[in-house]
Amino acid sequence: MKAQRKRKKAWVLGMSLLFLSVTLANIIFFLASDRRDGYYPVTYKSLYVPADIPVLEETRVVERGKVELRIRGGGTARRWKISDDTGDAYANEGKFPIIRLKEFRHVYKIRPEGQGPVEQEITVAFGFYPSEYYKKGGRTQPDNYWIVWASVPMGKFSRRPLSFWSDPYESIDASDREEAKRMLKEEVGLLDTDGTQARVEKIASWLMAKWKEGAGTPSDAIEKERSPLRVLKVVLSGEGKIWCAQHALIYHFFANMAGLPTRLVHLAGRLDNVITTGHAFAETFFRELGIWAKVDPSLNKLLILNDAGQPLGSADVYNAIVSGNISGLRVRAFKEGEVVSIPYAEVSGDDSYYYSAGAHLVFLRPGSARRPWIIRYLFQPDFAYSLDASPLERAYEWRGVLFLTWCASLILLGYAILKRG
Repeated sequence: MKAQRKRKKAWVLGMSLLFLSVTLANIIFFLASDRRDGYYPVTYKSLYVPADIPVLEETRVVERGKVELRIRGGGTARRWKISDDTGDAYANEGKFPIIRLKEFRHVYKIRPEGQGPVEQEITVAFGFYPSEYYKKGGRTQPDNYWIVWASVPMGKFSRRPLSFWSDPYESIDASDREEAKRMLKEEVGLLDTDGTQARVEKIASWLMAKWKEGAGTPSDAIEKERSPLRVLKVVLSGEGKIWCAQHALIYHFFANMAGLPTRLVHLAGRLDNVITTGHAFAETFFRELGIWAKVDPSLNKLLILNDAGQPLGSADVYNAIVSGNISGLRVRAFKEGEVVSIPYAEVSGDDSYYYSAGAHLVFLRPGSARRPWIIRYLFQPDFAYSLDASPLERAYEWRGVLFLTWCASLILLGYAILKRG
């Protein structure tokens, strides 16, 4: 009996030491980590393809020369009209469309009928090279099915709905939200007929005219203020200054109040204790185009357009800058009371300054600053995109492993104490 009590005591002591060791390891790791690294790396598609738009996730060869395209996103169609570039047209019933492939490369147009995931037509360029084609060249090879191009994104990857990113600002007074909506109608002049680009440019240029004299270093009080409308009023009263973080936040607030899904994006990065960049702006979703577009009123870059006139997202701008491929890009900027287009090369210097090769694009979850740090630290980090975010992934995984080990050691310690009785 005495020996048994000694064993139980030793077990409790051992579990206590284990618990204290793991607790110490968690504390050391937390203190050694920079909170600016508290985000998790994700892919371009996960950030830029919301769950609300159709994606070609899978394909299935149902019989030779017939392929089922498993398109998902936003709903389920039950009838599909299909046509190809030879003039053939047909329809099929079912959850997914099945296309009848012609030999070699052809273009197929697919239109869902009734209630489906998308209203617009989907186009797929498909190559079908049968085994007989290769046999003529003396090669033994099975049929080759090849999607050359598609008008919708392809692949299976994590996606989040637009509602995940949009912030209704329910944490601030309803009166602030209602006042902002009134201002959008009466002062900004938004019309129901305005498209997304018109709305973005009206809101951003109006704000730039408003805070023209208010650029500068914000006080601690402004940094802590959660209502973007109140921050704007402080600036307009001449009682405070704001910089890029508040510029982005105020635009983010008014854009979401205008019904435009908009999210906050930061540029962050460091090498040991030296930062390599720091800037803030926003991205607004263009429903007409199914894309996110960078909006940076702080640097007077309302939109950055490619040579086809399509707005670019932050990651697109990032990749263009680090690759040096900016020719043909244009900027929509606020000049002398109106929005004009100018060559991006003429104003790319400040972007190049911030978009360093070591930069991370950090996409903030709505209400990120309001969540307890332990939640952000362990379960709901903000997301990052960069040329190399692998160190961030390793840090996040270590946080998880250490926390789970701590939980296990706590359970073992409690069990040991109960058994000791």
